[in-house]
Parts: sequence; C-alpha cells; structure tokens
Amino acid sequence: MKRIAYIDNLRWICVWLVVLFHVIDIFTCTGVPVHYNAPGIPAMDLIGYFVYPWFMALLFILAGMSARESLKRRKAKEFAKERTKRLLLPFIAYTLIFSIPTAAFSFQIGGGWNDFAAVPKPVLLLIMYLIGLGHTWFLLELYAISLVFLPFKKLEKHQKFMEKCENINIWIIILFVIPLYFAAQVLNVVEVFRNLFYLLLFLLGYFVFSNESVQNKLVKYRIPLLAAALVLFVPQAYLSFGKGFAVSAKTPAAILYGYVMCLAMIGNGKVWLSFENGFTRYMSRRSFSVYLFHYLPMLLIAYFTVNVIKPPVWLSYVIVFVLSAAASVLISEIIYRVKTAVKKRT
Repeated sequence: MKRIAYIDNLRWICVWLVVLFHVIDIFTCTGVPVHYNAPGIPAMDLIGYFVYPWFMALLFILAGMSARESLKRRKAKEFAKERTKRLLLPFIAYTLIFSIPTAAFSFQIGGGWNDFAAVPKPVLLLIMYLIGLGHTWFLLELYAISLVFLPFKKLEKHQKFMEKCENINIWIIILFVIPLYFAAQVLNVVEVFRNLFYLLLFLLGYFVFSNESVQNKLVKYRIPLLAAALVLFVPQAYLSFGKGFAVSAKTPAAILYGYVMCLAMIGNGKVWLSFENGFTRYMSRRSFSVYLFHYLPMLLIAYFTVNVIKPPVWLSYVIVFVLSAAASVLISEIIYRVKTAVKKRT
C-alpha cells in the first residue's frame, strides 16, 4: 500500500495524544471511575476536553482514507484478511493476556473484590475480562467497521455518486456534522463504542476525504477551520466541564467542535506534515505498539508515583506521562526486535 506521509504522521500524533489523555483521565476530577483514579487538578481536565472530541474521530477518518488507498491494490477478501491479522488477532491476544491482570489491579486498589465476592468465579473472570478491555476497544471497533463497510464499497461503481464526493463544496463538508450528531446519539455501547458515529466517519474518510480535490479544499480553508475550532472549544469546554469526557462528547457543542477540528487537522496536516524522516518513520512503525501497551504500565506508574513518591499533584502528571511514554517506547522496541528476530529465523 502506498504510504501517505501526512496521514501516517497524523496517526502517530493521535496515538500520543491518547497517551496524554489517559494521564489526564487517571487524575480526572470529573468523578468518573477509571482503573486508578488519583487526586488531580480540575483545570488539567481542560486538556481532556480539548482532545477527546476529535482524536479518536480523526483516527477513524484516517482509517477510511487509508482503506481507500489499500483497496486500490487488493481485493475485499484480502483486505478483510489483512484487517483480521492486524486488528482482531492483536486484540484477542492482548486482552487474553492483559485484561484480567488489569482488572485485578483495579480491584486490588479500589476494593472491587468485595463488590464481586458473591459472584461465581467463571462469571467473575468474564467480568474482569470485559472490565480490562480498556483502550483496546478501538481495535475491535475498527475491525468491525472495516468489515461492515465492505458492502458500501459497491457505491464506487456509481460514477455520479463518486463525482459528487469529489466535487463536494466546503459548506456541505461542514454540514456533515448534522448526521454525525444524530449518529452519535444511537447504537452506542457504554458510551465508548459509538458504532454508527464511527462508521459514518470511516465512510466519510473513504468516499470524501480520500479525494485530492476535497483535501485541497481543506488546505485552502485550513486557517479559518483551525480558528473556528479553537473558538468552538471555549463553549464546548464550558458546557462540558465537570462531566465525564465520554458523556459530554455526545453534545452538539462537542460534536461540532470535534468535527471542525478534524477538518482543520487534515487541512493543516497536509500542509505541515507531508514529509518523512528517520524520526517520523520510527514513530509510525511504533505507534501501534505504543497504543496497545501503554496503559497497564501507566496504571502501575501512576499508583507508584502517587502512593510512594508522593510529589506535588502537578508534578505527578509530568512524572506519569514521561515514565509511561518511556515504558511504552521500551516495550514497543522489545516487541519490534523480537518480531524481527523471529522473521529472520523463519
């Protein structure tokens, strides 16, 4: 598959924003329980309100754009097989190994064992597995959407439809926020699996944003879009402050802000991130492992930092982020070298 530099760069940037967000989420003052909820600074939650409405949405748009490029060179069955290998199998392997230990850690520090004392062990293990899924929901969601999307691919046979997607004007692009808002209100599972919302974003990425003409429009309006997004962030943050990130992300203000920021990121990304060097190639290759393996080390680091080191609260954010980033890179490097060594032997 042809690599598009700015898409790869936007993708790994979003992954690192996920790492940053999870640090904020550990110290969140919104009252929403996570695996380890340490005392934090309310103002720092603004970082969460800034990134949460758009970074995962952007990842699904980028996935749709990448799928368009991928399916130029392979058949649907090959695409589905590749998605199974790259998304479903890692999801299954990771969750089977790490979900229960993650939940056990949560129970140990949060008194969860008492809450489930009367639950039969087989049922308890299932509950712990589901609780421990955490951030890996993205792999499962993207895999499911990648398969559900395939029948929609037949729309490519309709020339008029494809021409309309290519020639769509900027105002219609912006107005897509309306169906996105309604899609965000239905078919959701525990506020994280926003199934119809993410499917629609993927389809927009595939049919609309993958077109060079549409990308050029976003480049043309990149400054107004970014300015509009920053302005829209203010009422969105004001209305959301004190509420859970996932719950508040469904509001009209959050959907509008998040979508406009996605448009701004694509437009500005194409201008400023259309390059590659040793650093960007490294970050792109390691981004999947960083996403997959950052969370459990982060929980352990946060618990140790808050309960053993006991620094000022503001410094806890810094320590947890820096050490978690280092641990994620180290783990991803080990995995990469092991995979490379295995490939050489086989």
